[in-house]
Amino acid sequence: MKVIEACSERTILAPGSRKTRLFVAILSCAVIGLSSTDAAQVTQKTPPAFPALAHHYGFDQVSGPVIDGVGGAHGTNMGASRGLPGLSGFSFEFDGVNDHIDLPQGILSPDQDCTVSLFLCLSSTSAVWPDWEGIVDLRGEVSFSILVANSGLRVGQDLGATVQFAPIPLNRWHHIAVVYSATNMASSIFQDGVHLGVQPGRIGPFTQPARISRLGAGSESQPDDFLHGRMEELKVWDCALSTADIVAIRNAFQYSVLTRTGGSNPHSYTATTPSLGDDWTAMVDVGLTGHASALVVVYSSRANLTLNGGQVLLVFGSRLASLGPKAGPVATWTVALPGDCSLFGVKAYTQACHVGGVTPFALSNSQDITLGL
Repeated sequence: MKVIEACSERTILAPGSRKTRLFVAILSCAVIGLSSTDAAQVTQKTPPAFPALAHHYGFDQVSGPVIDGVGGAHGTNMGASRGLPGLSGFSFEFDGVNDHIDLPQGILSPDQDCTVSLFLCLSSTSAVWPDWEGIVDLRGEVSFSILVANSGLRVGQDLGATVQFAPIPLNRWHHIAVVYSATNMASSIFQDGVHLGVQPGRIGPFTQPARISRLGAGSESQPDDFLHGRMEELKVWDCALSTADIVAIRNAFQYSVLTRTGGSNPHSYTATTPSLGDDWTAMVDVGLTGHASALVVVYSSRANLTLNGGQVLLVFGSRLASLGPKAGPVATWTVALPGDCSLFGVKAYTQACHVGGVTPFALSNSQDITLGL
């Protein structure tokens, strides 16, 4: 198991081996390694109700066809790696050389409202417009494609992919959605629940010589058309979803923080949201109890154990890591969470302990954290 050792104000967490899905967890001045199999795993939150799907590729197959669990338009895997950690199961990884998935025709209908949604984790991108890498290219039948060029999204329709969007950060999961209005003949583009802009143009019949609809590559099979990264949860609706719907799809895979309290414990411990690829900050107000400093412990399970004096231990199980000690009046730790997309869903239970006061210690409230987008 690979670990790192650090002793600094801002501890940097590095992604571990993909084979072991190592989570190099919260560090202080010690070597602490946490495998994602050691922590409680969480699954996708219950998704909100949406109109009926037309197609759904979950990418959970480790062999055989790439299953469309709704529409029956099964794909053929052409070299993409399978069985890699995803958001709600497995994902497929494309090597940027020749990996792709061939799809049958009929995924989208010309001149009809539609929504295409997927999760994407880019490992690299080098295409400079007019070159591009294909994410979804359905030009075997209709004039529609989702591309990466200049490190950002482009959406191709009958007017071409004329609008360039900002670069997509690498090595972390992003939600991508395209909502097409046949009435307006334009598509609204979303990234991580944010409306980036509009690509004008009609999704009509593809009038050039027939091509093969593909995922992870362009339909033209050019050497520079192949995607570098992972794909997960591709869904297609035969209608235009609302902005609220798009945000809800993304948020179903979001990080979470749950605060629990107990007994006479002071409510002194706060934490920011644990978003992969971003800084996570923990703060303990030791001034509430008159103590000098605090530490934070990270355990594998939650608890509710009342101790002598009415304090409540809210974490239990295997001790995974610790932070501290740090001096008050507000002890603060900042941790850079890795952008490793295999760590989605890892859960840990944390609680602070005030020390160095009139009383030996004081236990705080807890923060139950789930790593997410």
